[in-house]
Amino acid sequence: MKISIGAIAGNWTRSATMAFYDAVALSSVDIVYIGTTIHSALGGLQKRDCLAVARELIAGGKEVVLSVRAAADEWAAEGSHAWIADCTLPVEVSDTRTLQMLAGKVPLVIGSGVQCKDLTTLTQLVALGAKRWVTPAICRGEVVKVLTFAADAACEIEQPVLSPRHYSRWACRVDDCPYEGWPIHGLPGCDREASLESPDPDWVHDLKMLRTAGVSIMRVTPRTVRDVEVSQILGELVRGEVDAQEAYARYVEASGQPPAQMTTAPNPWRGRLTHPAGAAIT
Repeated sequence: MKISIGAIAGNWTRSATMAFYDAVALSSVDIVYIGTTIHSALGGLQKRDCLAVARELIAGGKEVVLSVRAAADEWAAEGSHAWIADCTLPVEVSDTRTLQMLAGKVPLVIGSGVQCKDLTTLTQLVALGAKRWVTPAICRGEVVKVLTFAADAACEIEQPVLSPRHYSRWACRVDDCPYEGWPIHGLPGCDREASLESPDPDWVHDLKMLRTAGVSIMRVTPRTVRDVEVSQILGELVRGEVDAQEAYARYVEASGQPPAQMTTAPNPWRGRLTHPAGAAIT
C-alpha cells in the first residue's frame, strides 16, 4: 500500500505552497498531487510553477499527478488544456468537462468529483484511460459500500483518510449520517465534533479492512504543512516501521488535535452492522 498527499485544499499563498512542497520532497510520501480539485487557483502557483515543482519531485523519486478542474474562466476552451497534455504527467480530473477534454490524451486519475456509483461506470472510465480511481466515500459505511464493487475494477483504488470535517460534511451529509459514533480519527471516518471519553480508534483493524477491500493507496488531504508529517506517519505504519499505537500517538501530536475524539452518539461499530446496501460489516 502506498501513501499519497492530495492537491492543496483551500486558498494558499504561493510562499506557503512552495514551503509545503519542499517538505513533501523530504518526506517518504509515494504520490504527490499538484494543482487543485476544489478551487480554480492552483494553490497560488502559475502553470510553470506546477511543472517546475513536478520535475523536482519526480527527480526525487516521487510519482506526481497534476490535479485540474474546469472553471468558467480559465478552462472554458479546450485549447487551455494543451499544456496539460503536453507535459505527459498523469492527470487527476474531478469534473466531466475536463474528463472529456483529456480522455485518451494522458493517463487519468478519476477524482471524487466525477460521478461513479457502480462497477459499470467505473469500467467505462477505465476504458477512457483511467488508471486509478479516488473514491468519493468519507463515512466508513459508504466506504464499505463503494469498495464492494470497486475491488473488481481493473484500476488502482485510492481512498481518502482522516478527511477534514468540512469536506466530510459536504461529501456525505455528516449531520444526518447513519454511521455516527465512528472515531473521527479512524481510517476512514467522518471528522466531526467529538467527546474525549471514548477509546482510541483501531487503526490495525482499519488498515486491514482497507487492504482486504483492495485499496492500494491511502490519501491525505493537506490543510497545513503539518499534514506532511501525518502522511509520513501513515507511510511508516503501512511499511511496518511503527505499530498502530505509536503511529496514532504521533498523529495526535502532529495534527494538534485532542486524542480519542468521537461523537457522543453510541458507537454502532462495536460488533456487527449492516450498511444500507445490505452487506454485513464486521
